[in-house]
Amino acid sequence: MSFTIYPAIDLRAGKVVRLIEGDPARMTSYSDDPAQTVRQWLSLGARWLHVVNLDGAFSENDSANQMALRGILEVAKEFGAQIQFGGGMRSAPDIQRALDLGVSRIVLGTIAIRQPDVVLDVLRNALPGEATEQQRVAGQSVVLPQHSQSRQSQFRRRL
Repeated sequence: MSFTIYPAIDLRAGKVVRLIEGDPARMTSYSDDPAQTVRQWLSLGARWLHVVNLDGAFSENDSANQMALRGILEVAKEFGAQIQFGGGMRSAPDIQRALDLGVSRIVLGTIAIRQPDVVLDVLRNALPGEATEQQRVAGQSVVLPQHSQSRQSQFRRRL
């Protein structure tokens, strides 16, 4: 049996942080240098990282996190590692921007449930091939949350 460990890098105001129970008032800051944090994880053998844009998820200005993501992607490229990215992607341009930067996987939450047509449009326009839940599409993963069976059925029918 094998499995992949995804070290998580949560970004807030361009810094590596951790929130207790998702509460921004209960935040611990770990590093002002996300690229160096990524370098440490990759030096230890990680090949994938899970990066979360908390400012985007909270609908706040995420320009510092976008800058940090660019630095993270540069370090990941040096190591031949891949980035799974989520948080605050509320539109097709948000998703496309992350893909254009070089993110390997996109984690979608609210938009996949509330606006499945947007997700379908992105898949049809940006990623060749077909998409179904929990399937890989041209090297990209598409997974819908398990708690929304009726929306998953609607999503599958539209494919």
